[in-house]
Amino acid sequence: PSPRGYRRARRAYRARSFARPASAAGRRPVEDRPGAGRARVAARRLAARHRPLTRRPPAAGGDGAGRIGRVELVGRSAVEAARQALVAVVRETPAAPSRVLAGPAGGPVWLKCENLQRTGSFKIRGAYRRIEQLAPDERAAGVVAASAGNHAQGVALAAQLLGTEATVFMPAGAPLPKLEATREYGARVVLVDTLDATFAAADEHARRTGVVLIHPFDHPDVIAGQGTVGLEILEQVPD
Repeated sequence: PSPRGYRRARRAYRARSFARPASAAGRRPVEDRPGAGRARVAARRLAARHRPLTRRPPAAGGDGAGRIGRVELVGRSAVEAARQALVAVVRETPAAPSRVLAGPAGGPVWLKCENLQRTGSFKIRGAYRRIEQLAPDERAAGVVAASAGNHAQGVALAAQLLGTEATVFMPAGAPLPKLEATREYGARVVLVDTLDATFAAADEHARRTGVVLIHPFDHPDVIAGQGTVGLEILEQVPD
């Protein structure tokens, strides 16, 4: 499809998968629909974990590690360690200048081409580092995740490379190429109605079975893995 057609299709998909339908005549309110309760509980848990917190700055002379309230910050040493673990797993993608964006921005613009990464996004970095850091018995039990596509593929491939099983909850409206790719990487895909419902279902599955939930961003190992993109950018575009 043309770029304009692709953008229209993407907007339609996002509106269908992520927007909360408004209550209207002849339609049940969102709160009364099956699974809405679980989705609200999952949303409240996520909100509780990400309330604004008072920052305690890192110690002088350190590598950036510190705390924001009760949350441990990820320092450069953790990102460097993740990079070593990912050497044989991910590609060092190029950084390319963009003349099209440089004009409106009023200065040089560089694009980090993680679309050329394995699975088509940077998500494999954090997913692999998180699963690789699990204890042997945790990894043997398998992992679970929730995603509309990119994180799903990252978890599926990482689990395959590390010899563990992955169950991924995805919304029924997920793009078919991402859905099929997740299955081809060896994950067991479970479809649910909406993106919110995927998180609730994955959380419930983790509690019921005891497997580890691989969150798309809320864990130091995931953050360290994704942060390896930043190390590459610093080397490729030092100025």
